[in-house]
Amino acid sequence: MTDSPAVQAPLDPKEQPILDRILNIRDQLSLLRRDKSTYIKSHDVLRLYDQVIEQVHLLNIIRDEHDKPLEHNRVDTVLDDCFQLISLCFLTVGRNNEAPAVYSMASTVKRLLDHLTEAAFYSPKDLESISHAIDSMQDTLKRGTESHSPQLLKLLGYRLDTCRNLLSNLQSSLADLSPELTPVYERLVSILRSISAANTRQKRLQFPIGEVQGFQDQLREIQASMVDGKFLAESSTTPAGQHVVTELLNRCLKWSEIVLTR
Repeated sequence: MTDSPAVQAPLDPKEQPILDRILNIRDQLSLLRRDKSTYIKSHDVLRLYDQVIEQVHLLNIIRDEHDKPLEHNRVDTVLDDCFQLISLCFLTVGRNNEAPAVYSMASTVKRLLDHLTEAAFYSPKDLESISHAIDSMQDTLKRGTESHSPQLLKLLGYRLDTCRNLLSNLQSSLADLSPELTPVYERLVSILRSISAANTRQKRLQFPIGEVQGFQDQLREIQASMVDGKFLAESSTTPAGQHVVTELLNRCLKWSEIVLTR
C-alpha cells in the first residue's frame, strides 16, 4: 500500500471522518483480495465501490467549499489504495476499462511525475509518453460521462489537472532544449540511468566497474565533441539549450566518479 507515516495528514479536520471510513474500506478490500477460499463476487466489490464513491462525494464538497480541488494529502493516498484494489477486483470479475482503473493509472502517473521531479533528469520522450497517457485518460473520462459516477469523474478530473501541472513544470525545464541538442541530451539521460542501475548492485564482486568505466568513456567522448565549451550543430552554429545539456553532462561525470569510488 502507498500509505505511510511520512504522508501528510489531512489539513482540514473535516476530512478526518472521511479518512477513517476509507481506511476501513481499504481493509475490507484487502481482505476480499486475500481471501482465497471463495471467488470474488461482483456485488461485494460494487458494495465497497459505492461506499468509496460516497466518501468521494463528501470530499468533493469539502474541497469545493474551501476552494482547494487540487489538494493532495493522506486522504488521497488511501483513496489511491482503494481504487487500486477495486480496479484489481474488477479485473478479476471481468470488468475492464472501468473508471477505478483510470484513477489507478492516474495515481501511477502522478507518482512517476513526482519521481521525475525529485530525480531532476528525464528526456523529452519520457514527457511525451506521459502526455499521451494523460490525454488517453482524459478521453476515457469523456466517454464515461454517462456510465460512471459524476463524483468520481470530478475527482479524476482534478487528479489529471494535477498531473498536467506537474508535467508542465517538467516541460518548462526543457523548453530551451533545441532539436539539434535533443539527441545528445537523451543519450546523457540514458547513460545516467545506466550508471544508477549499476550502482544498485550491492556486492563488490558483482559491481560492474568496467561497465561504469565504459560509460565514463562515452561521457568523455561527448565532452570532447564540444568546441570552446559549447556543442555545435552540423551547420557549426550554436544551438539553444547549451546550459541544459552541459549541466547534465557534468552531473553524469560527477556521478560516475562517485559510483566508482564508493
